[in-house]
Amino acid sequence: MPTRTPNKVTVGGRPEVIDNAVRALINHHTELMNWLRLIVLSVATMLAFSAEARADRLSLKHGLTEPFYSTTLNVYWAAPTNALPSTVIVFEVVPDSHREVTVSNLMAIGRFRPADRIKGFDPDTPFSKGAYGFRAGDDGRWLVYDPRQGRIDFDDESAFHGPGSDKNVEGVPDEATVLELALRLLPQLGISTNDMVKNESGGPRCVFPTGSWGHTDKDTQIYRRGIGFTRSLDGKEMDGQRAVFMEFGSNAKLGKLESRWCALRPKASYPVAQPMRILQWIKEGRAVVLSLSGPPDARYVRVTDIRKLTITSIQPRYPYIDEDNHPKCVYPYAFLTATAELGEDDPEQVFLYCPLISEGLPKAQRPSKADFSIYPSNRSRRAP
Repeated sequence: MPTRTPNKVTVGGRPEVIDNAVRALINHHTELMNWLRLIVLSVATMLAFSAEARADRLSLKHGLTEPFYSTTLNVYWAAPTNALPSTVIVFEVVPDSHREVTVSNLMAIGRFRPADRIKGFDPDTPFSKGAYGFRAGDDGRWLVYDPRQGRIDFDDESAFHGPGSDKNVEGVPDEATVLELALRLLPQLGISTNDMVKNESGGPRCVFPTGSWGHTDKDTQIYRRGIGFTRSLDGKEMDGQRAVFMEFGSNAKLGKLESRWCALRPKASYPVAQPMRILQWIKEGRAVVLSLSGPPDARYVRVTDIRKLTITSIQPRYPYIDEDNHPKCVYPYAFLTATAELGEDDPEQVFLYCPLISEGLPKAQRPSKADFSIYPSNRSRRAP
């Protein structure tokens, strides 16, 4: 066995001296490697946290909005805040926990058999993982249900035609009957009217679009009647007029069902920002402005042309949930109505989407030239 002496090791009776500097260098190298491992682990953790933080924030990107920023923007608050809640809830997006019950109900609604299940409409483009798809071979009915997205699409075109190829549809239900039929179906989809925007009488707010044909009012025939519902969270409206949409045709037969109703659960409550904080976020470029650029008489405005912007009302809302790119959380935002003074006796009404809480703030957008379109414009209204 080797015998140890200070700074020496004797092996087989022959002493071998290890220099103190060499030993210190080895110890220093070991300590350095440990520090490097710790640094690499810390950086990786920070990058992972940073990536998660970037993804987990309020998104105000809509197809009809533009960045709203100017270094010279003068913005003032004149909106009443007495009706604002003191706190609002952030929700987490979760999978449908009752998907087996939901798909069973959908199969019954659409009259599908297990043998009708398909993996995709095209072999090269299968449905997403966990989704259910069905197609009937006799009349072209089809159904796709994605529990992760809370998405349902059902179509049966035979409901909008008479027997065979006859277009004379009979028995299309009126609005009261359509509402009654829809209220029967909603619980089977796991949807409660308690989570819908209400009308003045306290019932769910509905729209009733119709489909018709005919050359004159006298021979116009309605061959389908639909009903659409808007979702609410925590009593506040969500963007999007068709969280649920149904259409009924011949003899009140269901011909179309579309639902964009992903499962959500409360994550935490956060205090609503004070007006001065909201004004600061607008100045920082964290708000976007509604821009309606289609009509020919819309007015195009540069943000730098606004002499004074006055916030006149605020309404808490929740944003539209992108069905193809679900966020981790759903954050509330402020829908602001404002008056933009563009010159002497030249006001315009504009609408802003702005953060409502400090949690999940969107990135500031500061383009060198921010502009948008106003429709209808006060200028076009006053035109002779």
